[in-house]
Amino acid sequence: MGDNDRGSLNISDFEAWYDNLVAKLLDELTEDVYLRFDSDKIDFQQVEEIISHLNGACSGKEKLCCLKLLELLRMKCHYGMTKKMAYVDEEYRKKVMESAMSSYDQKDFETAAYAFRKLAEADDSVAQNNLAYMIRRKQTEGRTEPSILEAMILLRKGIEDKDAFSLVNMALIFALDLGEERDWRTADKLISGISTNGAEEVFHWWKGLANAGELEGTLVLLWLLRHGKVKQSQVGNVKELQKQVKESLGKAPEWLNEIL
Repeated sequence: MGDNDRGSLNISDFEAWYDNLVAKLLDELTEDVYLRFDSDKIDFQQVEEIISHLNGACSGKEKLCCLKLLELLRMKCHYGMTKKMAYVDEEYRKKVMESAMSSYDQKDFETAAYAFRKLAEADDSVAQNNLAYMIRRKQTEGRTEPSILEAMILLRKGIEDKDAFSLVNMALIFALDLGEERDWRTADKLISGISTNGAEEVFHWWKGLANAGELEGTLVLLWLLRHGKVKQSQVGNVKELQKQVKESLGKAPEWLNEIL
């Protein structure tokens, strides 16, 4: 089924298609699957069909349905020990990440968090960082307070790899969630480990938050200027940014306005 076929499918047709395919896949995920599942005869048309629906999804509900179907199909492949499992895994990872990012951009945080969590559970460090970012910002469903511990655990792999976004997210946890003098020092040390290339990507993301008046955007730009990771912020110099952070928080280390 191609993308053009999706346009003629109304919501009731979609729900019927979804229910039928879920029933079929769940039926195949039984205890005797090793005995009766022929891994060389996996229906790869199902993969393309689900992806086609995902590409043309008109709502967050449809996206979630398709992501769950991909997960079921992936489980089927794993339990069946298919030789073509790597293909399904790659298609799964790629489409789930695309869906997560587009859902986040559309502020469909439920779908984005679901998708990031599925990839995070598969040890995808990008998804782990993105999910930690959402948890830290209280953008995950049903959370009134962020789980600092969960976010820190999710960021562990990225920190080990010196991923710039993971370093910033961890620094923000230490500075804004923990907030003691030693925590600010730890945050500052984490920022110092960001590479030049990583700093550029971090700058572009958090500059948008700073322009929107968000404290963490201002703080990240301040850190980048302080450590010479960027030359200018277009939002203010080090002293101006430090003053904004201090006014927003009520307190901030005076040494933040010192350029290293």
